[in-house]
Amino acid sequence: MVIAKAAPQQGKGQTKQRMLHAAVELMTERSAAGVTVDEVIARSGAPRGSVYYYFPDGRAQLLAEALELAGKITAATITDAFAEGATSGIDRYVKYWTAILQHKDFGASCPIASAAIGGGDIDGSLIPQADIIFQTWQDLIASGLVDMGISQKRAVGLSTLIVTSIEGGLILARASRDTAPLQRVQDELEQVLQQALNEE
Repeated sequence: MVIAKAAPQQGKGQTKQRMLHAAVELMTERSAAGVTVDEVIARSGAPRGSVYYYFPDGRAQLLAEALELAGKITAATITDAFAEGATSGIDRYVKYWTAILQHKDFGASCPIASAAIGGGDIDGSLIPQADIIFQTWQDLIASGLVDMGISQKRAVGLSTLIVTSIEGGLILARASRDTAPLQRVQDELEQVLQQALNEE
C-alpha cells in the first residue's frame, strides 16, 4: 500500500515503526474511530507490552503519531509531484490515491479526512491535528504553484481546490468502487491549472 508501506520487520528498533504503519493502514480502512490497540498489535506483530513502552499515553498517542506519519507520507508525495510541474503534480497526486484504492479493493480512504470527521473523545482530539495536516498539504501545493509562476493569492485558492477536489473524488471513487470520479477530477484540475498558468 502506498500510504502505509510496511516498515522493515527486523530489529527491535523497528517495532514502533511497524506499529505506526499498521495503525495508518487500519485508519485508511476503517477511520481513526475504528482502530483498536489489539488490531494494531495483531497486524504489526508487535509484543503487547510494546504498546505502553512506545506509547505511554495509550491509544490516543498511537493514533496521533500514526496520523502525523500519514500526513508526512502524503506531504512527501505532494512535494515531489508538484516539483515536476502543474500537470505532473495533479497526475502523481491522483495516481497516489488511485493506487491506494486499488491495492485495498476500494476498501480504503484518506486517514486524515476520517480523523477530521471525528468520533469519540479521543478521536475528537485528532480534528485540530487533521486541520494542520490539510493546511500543510495546501501550503506545499501553493508553494509549488508559485514556483511555476502563479501568483501567491491564486495559488492559495487553487491549492484548496486541489485538496478538496481530490479528497471528494476519493470518497466518490470508494463509494462507486470505480476510479472514474478521481480521473474526472484530475482532468478538470489540469485544465484549471493550465488556464491559471496561461493567465499569469
